Amino acid sequence: GKGQLLSHTLQTNGTLLVDSLLELFKKHKVSIGVSLDGPARYHDKMRPMCNGNKTHAIVIDGIMRAKAIGVDVGVLMSITRKNTVYINEMFEFCRENKLTFGLNPISADLHSSHEGIEILPKEYLNACIEAYDLWFFQENYSIQVNPGFGVTRLLLSKNRLSECSMSENCQDHFISIGPEGDIYPCNRFYGLSDFKFGNIIHESVEDIF
Repeated sequence: GKGQLLSHTLQTNGTLLVDSLLELFKKHKVSIGVSLDGPARYHDKMRPMCNGNKTHAIVIDGIMRAKAIGVDVGVLMSITRKNTVYINEMFEFCRENKLTFGLNPISADLHSSHEGIEILPKEYLNACIEAYDLWFFQENYSIQVNPGFGVTRLLLSKNRLSECSMSENCQDHFISIGPEGDIYPCNRFYGLSDFKFGNIIHESVEDIF
């Protein structure tokens, strides 16, 4: 409605970050989160092109070009039971390049195509603690590490958590729009028809909400 402040964030695998798109993101102040699951030796195994080609170098190039022109860009590492050993390496990459560093747990759900990579709650907790310790004990707080940063901010300032999965009611502040125009209360519900609000291409905002 009138007077509402909106911010836009795009989550991407980073393989199609052409210059024209990056300029568009800069113009409209769109933040981007890029999936980067570890160093090339791991990322290329988990996120190859459809033809089998590697993607790590392409993703890194896109991140650097986005950062160079002033686009707000961060890294989201999908945590599995196989890549927690790379957290320190990923943190250092983000720290050196001043990129927000987020951890996203992979659980067994409708979106999973790889068996045996889903991470257990205890394993994810340990990964978050490791990343938080790396952040907390750095010489200067040049980057954010989530979810730990949000929890610390909550404890110190009593502000609401920015992480939707930890908020009392994430629907107050977030909606997720998929590439086909489908709208969900959160990107974690993408593809689950029970949580679909509607489609922004085929329906009006008034009809959807």
